This record gives sequence, C-alpha cells and structure tokens, in this order.
Amino acid sequence: MPTPYPREFRDDVVAVARQRQVPLKQVAKGFGISDTCLANWMRDADVEDGKRPGVTSDESAELRELRKRNRLLEQENEVLRKAAAYLAQGRRDWDDAHLINAALDIHADDPGDGYRFIADELAQRGFIASENRVWRLCSMQQIFSLHAKKKGRTRQAGPPVHDDLVRRDFTAAAPNVKWLTDITEHPADQGKLYLCAIKDCYSNKIVGYSIGSRMTSSLAVAALRNAITLRAPAAVIVHSDRGSQFRSQSYRRLLRNNRFTGSMGRRRMRRQRRHGIVLLVAAKNVLDTRRWKTREDLRLAIVTWIETKYHRKRRQRGLGKLTLVEFETICTAATAA
Repeated sequence: MPTPYPREFRDDVVAVARQRQVPLKQVAKGFGISDTCLANWMRDADVEDGKRPGVTSDESAELRELRKRNRLLEQENEVLRKAAAYLAQGRRDWDDAHLINAALDIHADDPGDGYRFIADELAQRGFIASENRVWRLCSMQQIFSLHAKKKGRTRQAGPPVHDDLVRRDFTAAAPNVKWLTDITEHPADQGKLYLCAIKDCYSNKIVGYSIGSRMTSSLAVAALRNAITLRAPAAVIVHSDRGSQFRSQSYRRLLRNNRFTGSMGRRRMRRQRRHGIVLLVAAKNVLDTRRWKTREDLRLAIVTWIETKYHRKRRQRGLGKLTLVEFETICTAATAA
C-alpha cells in the first residue's frame, strides 16, 4: 500500500507544477513522486477548481525546447567569457577557470552553500580539487555563503511542561527514535510566513512540516500530524524549545494520543541551536536573502527548497557526503536485507 501524502503537501506540489517553470517529469522527480501520481494530483485539482484539463500544444513544446537551447548557449557563452582571462596562464589556470564556473553554478543553485559544500559537489561532478584550492578560488571570486540578518527581538520562554530527555544528545541510533522541532519566521512584502519543521536526528531529514501566516499552536500540531502520516512511528521522543506552541494543550494531547514522549530543554542552549535547528538556519540563509512579493511565492520557495534542495541535493559530511534521501535509501535497504 503506497504511503499517503498530506493534503498540504499535495497542494504545494500541484502549485509548483502549475508554474510550468520546469518539465512535469522533473517536478515529480524533485519531489520524490511518480509521473502518474503527479498527473492524478493535477487532474483532481483541476476538477476541484472547475477547470478543464489542459493539453500541451506542439508550439509550447517547441518553445520549451528553444528556451532550453538558449539557456545552454548562455551557459556556454558565460564559460567562455570567464575563462578567456585565463587562457594565457597555463594549464592550472585553465583548470581553475572551469572550477570557478562550476562553483558559480553550484552557488547560484543554492546561495547558502559555503566552500565546503561546493567542494563536495565538485567532487560529485567529477572535478578533482582539494578543499583548500576550492576555498582559494571561492575567496578570489567572492563566492561566500549568504546569511540572513539576525533579528534582535526574542521571546521569553515559558515554563517547561516536559523533562529534558535529550540532554544535548542530538543523535539517534535508528530512524523515528528522536525528533527535533522548531519554528522560524520568513518575511514577504504581503506579510510573514512561519515554518514549523520536524527533523529526525538519525538522518537529519525533515519528516514533517507546516507553513502558515500565524505562529500558533495549530501550526505545530499540523507539522506533527504530517510527520505522523508520513512516518507512522511507534514511539518517538519529540524535543522542542519552551515556546507556547509546544506547550499548548492541543499539541500535548496529540503527543499523548500517539504515545509520543515530549521533551523540552531547560534553557536555549547554544548546542541545541546548532544541532536542533541547523536545517531552519540554512533555510533562512537561503530564503531570507531574497525579497518575496507574495506569501504564495515564498511558500512555494520554502517547499521547493526543502523537498528538492535540502533532501535531494544538499550533501552532508556526517552522512558520508550523501544526500538525505540517498542515506535513508541505503539504510532502508540494509535493514530490509
């Protein structure tokens, strides 16, 4: 029986697919679903909206092909332009030019990547270069990881309603043993959005999340319900800070009904910030450095970053330089064997 997907996730995937910025096959692959599944979701969404099913014309296909060729020509022209200055400087400088252009492409795809992530991705693409060499080239070209500005306002934490069962140990020996959750704020011209995400300490994968315009207990409850739907765990320790959303009656009731164990730190430790919400910090560094006109644009950007960039492209050294999906696939196969 296939794994059920939350309605919120399905609506977001359909919204991304309707933008028609990339082929539908690439959208399906990026979100980890089949082409048939995406087609069914879009058909159901069209029926609910009262729209007729669209048919792609030959002119649209030809236009997409021309745009693809144009992008390839622009990339080739950019490579030649940037490499021209190094042609007279020897073989090493020629190799540096190729490394720089590849590093620029990687950084443009995810501005939050620093030189270590770029070095890992270059190795994955077949380039041979030491980490020090990548650092030198990135410094020379001013390729730096973007960081969002920190807000000075903080909220006073309330009294804990759970004991601290994690005790600064943000690791797990198996999936669905220990989850960490937190909420971040992301601005747009139309207003703010709040992301509540839940991370599995075993693989660092985001097992559930919810996005809303208000930072209420319902946001935390929705994220936890989505995680339960996707993972169906037997018993989990869910660790959070002492925010009111995680101390609410509805959130605690959901924990009890699923036989989960709540956990709260005694105070906001630096180690907890570093390990517990590192994925949310990365999201803020990527998303909050851009200006978003509408909440919907920001929402789709958040979903796309989580599902395509963080889960399927961002390599982590703690996982043997594998992506989160690759790591969980290998572990699942090993467990089944």
